[in-house]
Amino acid sequence: SICGGSAPRHPTGFFSGRINTKDKVEVLHGVVEARVKLADRNDYSWSAFWALGTQVGSRGWPFCGESEITEMWTTSTQWSKWKDGVGDAMRPAFTLHSYHSVPGDFAAARANKQAWVSYNEGAYADGTYDPHGYNDYRWVKMPNKIAWFVNERPVAEAWNGGGQVRMRIHNGRWWGGEFGDGLWAPFDDPRNPMFLIFNLAFGSGVSLGGAKDINRFRKNGELDRASMEYVRVWEVAS
Repeated sequence: SICGGSAPRHPTGFFSGRINTKDKVEVLHGVVEARVKLADRNDYSWSAFWALGTQVGSRGWPFCGESEITEMWTTSTQWSKWKDGVGDAMRPAFTLHSYHSVPGDFAAARANKQAWVSYNEGAYADGTYDPHGYNDYRWVKMPNKIAWFVNERPVAEAWNGGGQVRMRIHNGRWWGGEFGDGLWAPFDDPRNPMFLIFNLAFGSGVSLGGAKDINRFRKNGELDRASMEYVRVWEVAS
């Protein structure tokens, strides 16, 4: 993401960058591996490697389903629940977003989407990753199950528990207790394979705090950098 340009974002005046595989590579069941370095230089960046259901255009979010393979931002976040629930600044996290019930009118529900979304989230365990360097992430999406790994270590797993999302997190030594919220439906729907997104956002609604001081992080026009050495996808026949 680079300062300046023909249509800078307000109020910060900075661009955000994104690439995705929509209409190119979409996964219903399979394995995704990527070597990723998340942005780690300042309080205003939010980088993520994630998957979104292709029904985002017709049903919208969160009804299409979403899964962060890894994402990271800092304690400037306005969402205190992330600071309390996930951890301190510069700690990678993962999520699985679904919805509580099927709406009668998707268009109306999208207008009040926060009332429908279910949050299933956690942080990567300390000692399993390099917070300032590249890490190898693996996301395994199989019928009725999704699993996360970093540097060959288990991170978390989610599964279909009678139509509901159930989940547990590995703390680097052992598995924690079971939890979960929302419907499993969007993650195994053959009409809703997921595409991949790699992005870096500046001054978003989540990481905007103190944006008036953002210029102090500029160096040769660059604020921060997120990079990927490779991404590989293996599709599994359903």
